[in-house]
Amino acid sequence: MFEMHLQDLRKHVVKNLLETESSYVNSLRILYQSYLKPLKRPENHVVCEPKLVDEIFFQIPEILQHHEKFFENVRECFENWDTDTVKMGDLFIQSFNKDMLLETYTSYIKNYLNAREAITVAVQAKTAFKTFLENCQRENKEKQGLSDLLIKPVQRIPRYELIIKDLLKHTPETHPDHKGLIVAQEELHALSVQMNKGEKEAVAAEAQARQLQDIESLVEGCLGISGIVKRKLVRQDMCTELKSTNKKDRSLWLFNDTLMCTTSKKGRTGTMRRSSLNLWAPADQLNFDSNGKYKFLWKFPLEDVELLKGSQLVSKQTNEKQMQMIRSDQELLSDLEKTAEKLHIPHQAVEDAIKDLQNLCQQRLNEKRVAMQEILVPGRLEIGISTPDGMKSFQFEFSSDEGKGAFETSFRNFKETLTQQKNRFDPTFMKAIPISKTRNGMQFSCATANTDTSPSSHEVWVCNTDGYVGQICFLALEPEPSQTQCITVCNAKICCITQVPTWDRKLVSTQVLLKEISKLPLGHTRDRHKSSNNRAHQIISWDDTDDTDEENTSPMSTMSSRSPYSTNNSISCDAAFTTQTTNTATSDLMESSPQLITSLLGGGAFKKESNGSTLHGSLEDLLGDNSLADCSKILANQGSMWLGTEDGKIKVYSTQESVRGNKHCVELQNTASVQCILYHAGQVFIALSNGDLLIYHRDATNGQWDFDRKRTIQLGTSPYPITKMLVVNEKELWCGCQNQIRILDVRSHNIKSFFTVSQDSKRCIQCMASFGFGVWVAMDKKPQIKLYHSVTHSLLADLDVSNAVNKMLASSDAIIRQHKAACLRITALLVCKDLLWVGTSGGVVLTLVLPNVASNTTSLPLPIIPQGLAYGHTGHVRFLTAVRLPDKDVQRNSSKRSPSKRKHSSTASTPTPHRQIGTTLVISGGDGYEDFGISSSTETAGREDSTNHLLMWKV
Repeated sequence: MFEMHLQDLRKHVVKNLLETESSYVNSLRILYQSYLKPLKRPENHVVCEPKLVDEIFFQIPEILQHHEKFFENVRECFENWDTDTVKMGDLFIQSFNKDMLLETYTSYIKNYLNAREAITVAVQAKTAFKTFLENCQRENKEKQGLSDLLIKPVQRIPRYELIIKDLLKHTPETHPDHKGLIVAQEELHALSVQMNKGEKEAVAAEAQARQLQDIESLVEGCLGISGIVKRKLVRQDMCTELKSTNKKDRSLWLFNDTLMCTTSKKGRTGTMRRSSLNLWAPADQLNFDSNGKYKFLWKFPLEDVELLKGSQLVSKQTNEKQMQMIRSDQELLSDLEKTAEKLHIPHQAVEDAIKDLQNLCQQRLNEKRVAMQEILVPGRLEIGISTPDGMKSFQFEFSSDEGKGAFETSFRNFKETLTQQKNRFDPTFMKAIPISKTRNGMQFSCATANTDTSPSSHEVWVCNTDGYVGQICFLALEPEPSQTQCITVCNAKICCITQVPTWDRKLVSTQVLLKEISKLPLGHTRDRHKSSNNRAHQIISWDDTDDTDEENTSPMSTMSSRSPYSTNNSISCDAAFTTQTTNTATSDLMESSPQLITSLLGGGAFKKESNGSTLHGSLEDLLGDNSLADCSKILANQGSMWLGTEDGKIKVYSTQESVRGNKHCVELQNTASVQCILYHAGQVFIALSNGDLLIYHRDATNGQWDFDRKRTIQLGTSPYPITKMLVVNEKELWCGCQNQIRILDVRSHNIKSFFTVSQDSKRCIQCMASFGFGVWVAMDKKPQIKLYHSVTHSLLADLDVSNAVNKMLASSDAIIRQHKAACLRITALLVCKDLLWVGTSGGVVLTLVLPNVASNTTSLPLPIIPQGLAYGHTGHVRFLTAVRLPDKDVQRNSSKRSPSKRKHSSTASTPTPHRQIGTTLVISGGDGYEDFGISSSTETAGREDSTNHLLMWKV
């Protein structure tokens, strides 16, 4: 009889399982049929982006398919119930095999927070999606919202374990199902344990989201609190704000990233106001007063909020010390009064003066006593907030010191956490280097790093100009950053500069090289003193990497002196080839194929005269009046710097030669000023102020530049030329013309497309930078930065940096701050180390963490918040550039190679490290130097406002 009763209870448990499983499957079907399928239709892509749909309903089809099968099996067992044959344990084992379900459910739980975030993004992006959710919720019989349905898979697995426990209670040990239930319980428990952590995080995030929406609904006029995934309420404190004439009841809401202040009125009863759509159902318990009546006043990020110095303890100690000093003064005056009475001459004036001082001391002492009484008021706290108009302070009075102390502790803990997170992306400031002026009015215009020299001589070329002359200042980076020299190179403003690397000889095939060598004469049939009329045959590069002349067969092997401009960044000929070559053979080689020798032998140069003698020196010393073709051959084996000037000149300097004395390898004259220069993959793109785009090519087989033939494309106009160029994804050349970006194929140079950045046709594109599939664009005379997708050209973000700059200028003089804010604009952009560096006209350098932009990105999940660096310029940021320094150990090891190895090497002597190691320096050039952490009222403020400075950070 007892066993019959147990069997009835077993069936009752299975019936309960069938009912709950039916409800669960029905919820999954609603998610699939009412939400997922309609949103996947092409006509509904305007309601919600397909990518967001996939993220919201991730793994839902797979989970539904599994549980539909499980539900059918449970129903079959219940409808054909047989006490002796039904084994629910085996059914659970077969349906919930750990390996089969673990991946599906674990993936779902890991994606749960992303799904919530995707819903928030979709609702904010399209009002049609919000309407769609409202309609689906109304059609649902149980009126369940999307969040109620999505949380069910997270909660389901642990409930199966409870059902099996109930079955075991009513299953005798002798029953054939008992052992199977034991095994099933162990399997589901293991599955639950592995999912437990993710479930707790999902449930906690769900509760936080509900709470934030309830707060937003409760506080009148409150917006922007919900929708931030990682935000949570820390505490709510009732206090009083101290005004000049009265006191006001306030409520301080401390979140982990924000402080909000609202009005507070007690005694209201009733229900909270609800928004028309609450995506997250109300929480069971709220740790804030939901019966109060609140009205929004203000909210600020914690990074802008400070507990002002001069806390109660510090102020009390200061006041006591000052009162003690006043009492000491009173005693001294009393002694003086007694001493004055001993005077024999009239001393009424002295007595009057002493009495006046005594009255002053007593007045000061009374003031301090009143101040001390105010300080001793319990629970008083002063909060300072950085705003665009400067620092604003608020005084609050808590009901007790304990409440105030608890608030202070929580505030400091979470602000410290935010600071630690921010510091992970903060670069390390190294030093500020003042650059001396040789003329009044000299300002930085542009700069670029010279990384084409030997490993021990990294440097930066900084262009300095006053509009009438152009100078190059050389910044040596090793062993310590310092200015080495400053040379005038032109009588015009230098507008732009770019580095062109050394020709990559690996692009030349071995077959081509051997073919050229096979054509060379090996005998002495030619007249060794025969003069050539082609000056290109008379100037040949030579190798200066060897330390001895014992095995050197170059024409310089018998010379006792070396060129002062010789280079270490060159290659040596193959040993077997050079040892078989005599001076005579080399002369023949020069006459027959100077092009090959020029490309094979690098460094300095030697010149064969008509009388058979040989001169040697730097390339610039020997070039003289060479043609552009001759110069191209000389530069074939060298890197170069291309400078563009306001008077239309393009000056090309060898990076391996001295520019002292204004010696340049090539000078190209144009009819319009040069706006910008860009190098990419053997091509130099030059934009002129008349709208022309010039393209110079480098021959891929010999490294020579074709200066005589260039391609010209009319892309802009005279009033609106190309102001900025950028290579995107290695395939496209983005050109900023007026308020448009015109996109060219980087190889064919055909225009692929264009799009408008601003509706204001009077604005021009000032700066561009790219990272991944994102392109950052800044217009002139604007403090905004826009982020575009490089493929779809859709606008992903529009960021205003005014608040971030104003925050850094909060301690500056009010007049200076207002002036900088009125004309604030972006002056430079740089991508380096997962950060976007932003230079501004206010002298502030900002950084922001680059968001991950993929090929299918349609929107950004989180807002982008720029952060100001503590050091900047008094005036404009003129440029930003970066240079990577190799590890010193790599350089040291490279320099220890034996001369023979250097001589017989078939590659450049500049070492190539096996792995990318070292330090990256970011350099900012601008007017003056300022520490924004120091008040403008200090003695050091503004002392170097007129001196150009280079600021350096290590990242």
